[in-house]
Parts: sequence; structure tokens; C-alpha cells
Amino acid sequence: MQDFVLAKIGGSSLRGPACLDKCRNLLAQSPDIRAIVISATFNTTNLLEELAEKSLARDFKAVVEVLKKLKSKHLEFAHAHDINFPVDELVLKAQTYAQRFSQTGTRCPQAMDSLYAIGELLSANLFAAYLQKTFPEKKVHFFDARDVIITDSNFGSALPLHEEIKLRAEEILRPLLSKNSIVVIPGFIGRDLKGETTTLGREGSDLSAALLASALDVSGLHIYKDVAGIYSADPKLVPNAHALKQMDYESINTLSEFGAKVIFPRALTPVMEKEIDVFIGSTENPEEGTRIIKESLDAKFSGISLRSEFYRIDLEKIDNEISSENFKDNILKILAEEKITPQNIFYPRESVCLILSSKEGLTTELRDHLREFCKVSQENRVSMITIVGTKIKTGKDLISKALKTLQDDEISLSQVDEGANFLTFAFPSRFEEKVLNQLHHILFS
Repeated sequence: MQDFVLAKIGGSSLRGPACLDKCRNLLAQSPDIRAIVISATFNTTNLLEELAEKSLARDFKAVVEVLKKLKSKHLEFAHAHDINFPVDELVLKAQTYAQRFSQTGTRCPQAMDSLYAIGELLSANLFAAYLQKTFPEKKVHFFDARDVIITDSNFGSALPLHEEIKLRAEEILRPLLSKNSIVVIPGFIGRDLKGETTTLGREGSDLSAALLASALDVSGLHIYKDVAGIYSADPKLVPNAHALKQMDYESINTLSEFGAKVIFPRALTPVMEKEIDVFIGSTENPEEGTRIIKESLDAKFSGISLRSEFYRIDLEKIDNEISSENFKDNILKILAEEKITPQNIFYPRESVCLILSSKEGLTTELRDHLREFCKVSQENRVSMITIVGTKIKTGKDLISKALKTLQDDEISLSQVDEGANFLTFAFPSRFEEKVLNQLHHILFS
């Protein structure tokens, strides 16, 4: 294991020129950091998405405005710190893709990945130029992640080729990581074996950092976001949520899978396998944060996550001659034939309940077919809350108390899923704030 740290800085830590100074202070306090994976500056990916949409619509006036915003946003950083980096060149590339979209009338995933990559290339070049000016005693390198992060050709959500990444990291990246160096690497992007730019999917910069941390076998991976570490619940929704000093891999993975915006779930696997120390903190307060450890913590509850935008379909058996098991089997067979994958299925009494994403619906024909042998009812706007803890089974009395309190307020929660370290409940979305805060108050006070 190498005696240096790889850090990842997210776009929420790059909202404006003053944020660069906070990042510099972080590095000044952490001399062990020799490599930095960086996301696009705040909201830049959305700008690139807008650019593609306006280009497809052939709204050329809007296209010009978006390109101006993209350029001026990054020039604001450059002028504030009197630095130079290839803004014009990269914005011109974005313009080229915009022209291609307007000419072809299509936005193929391959071209979109090349467009999205411009966001990370802008921020990484910017940050490298800034660090070279503010750390004149160090040798700062901009390193194109595409030379190491090799993936398949599944554009938009490419899968990494781990052996290729490890081989190239050893050959061309490790030689740059001397004690007196800082290497700045754009996150989120890679390249397939044909040389085409790819992206790693949602929150892919976390995965970039984890892949490189694993390939280089670093002593630690530090991920800096807009809040100092992991909280018992989303502090934007639960004012009394508190930061956790440490959390085990299993719990954080479960929280991420069930909607907590903590870390990209796939990003944990490479570092877990190497048992690399992971720290999640904030550039605002770099000394505060959460350490992720391998050992399971002796905690009833680690955190609560919330997911919204679902709806609930209740299918109630009406033919008493059909057994409950045959009824369930018929429903599952129909769903499979229609290629519908519910978020959750549970079986209250003589019925089947489906929790479906708001993006996935039942056709009129399917509803009519279901009504031939069951009563169909629907509840729109359903949310799901997941309670996570390695010792959650020992805390069921407290959970029951919380559910009883909510039931007294005429808020009914249905348990829809259960695992070794989690419980998930569904409830009407209009009660989100009350359910989240009430559960947190009882379970974490």
C-alpha cells in the first residue's frame, strides 16, 4: 500500500471562484494528498444538457446563450485568480457537438458522452492551473483520465475494465505521483478500447476516484462534498440530523442503494476489496467528516434514507376458488410478460401490492386484464423510507413505538421490504416531512 492519499472534490464544492481558495487550504493542511479527481463545476453538466436540447430544437439563439454562459462561468474563475487555461478550445469543442446535434437531429449516447466530458475537462484544467500558481514549489500535472480509465462501450453508463485500468495506472500515472507533485484528474470520464470517450453514469466521479485509488493501492481515499460527512438523515429535510464520526461499509452501501445521496454505490466496491480507508468530508470544514470502516458497527440504527415519486397499486383477489399462491403467481407472470419491474412487491392478506416508479405505468389494456380476476386500486404520490443499522433487529421495539406514534396521527406506514440491516416502509408522500422527522426523533434521540 502506498503512503499517499487520493482525493475527490465534487461540483458542489466548486460553486464560484472563492471555492478554489477553500480547496487550496484543504490541500495545504493535507500534504499526503498527491492526486485529485475533480467533478465539473457546479451546474455545468446541466448547462451541457441544455446545450444539447437547444441544439436539437435548432434554437440557435438559445445555443449561443448557453455557450456564452459556459465560457463566462469558467472565465470568472480564471479572472478572479489571474490564471490561464484552455477555455476557448474546450468551449469550441462544445460548439462543434452542438452543431452536429442540430444537423443530425439526434443525440446519440456516444456524442453525448463526448459533450459531457467537456465539463470535467474544463474544471480539471482550471484547477490544475490554479494549483500551479498557488503552489509554485510543487509540480502540478493535468492528467487526462481517459488515458487510464478504460471501459466498455456502453455509452452513458460504461463499465470499467479493471485490469486495463490497473495496468495503465502503474505505467503512466504512478510515475507522476512523486512527493513534490499534485496530479489533477477529471472524474466521470473514460475511454473504450476503440478510443471513444465514455462516461461512468450518475455520480461517476466517485467511481473514478475509487477505481484509481484501488489501482494505485493508496493509503486513503478522501471524498469532499457539500456537507461534512454522512448524516443520520438528510440535514436539508431533518434539522436535527447529526453527523456520524464513522460508518461501516455495509451500512453506507445500503443507505446509498436506498436513495441517500452519500456516495455512488458502485464506488465502494473497488476500495472495499482493497480495505482502503475512506473519509467523506467537506471543503468548507475539512477536519469534520465520516470515516468508513470495514468492521460492522454495533449500532441499532445508522441512518434513514427517503425516496419519493412512486405510486402504489393494490391488487385484491376476488375469486375465492383461486388459491393465494396461484393468485400471486399469476400476477408475477403477467408483470414478467409485460416487462414491468416494481420497486417492491409485498403481500398483505389476500392481495398483492406493487410499488412502482412514477416513470413506469400500467397500460389501460393491462389494467383491464387484471380486473378480470382482481380488484385494482391505485394510490398516487407514494414515498419510501428505509431505516438502516447493523443491529436493526434489536431496535424493533423503538421502530414499533415510532410507527404507533404516527398511526395515532392517522399516518399509516406499510412495511414493503426487509433485509439483514434494513427495513423499508411505504406511505403517502404528503406526510414526508412528518414521517422523516418523527422517526428520526424517536430512533436517534
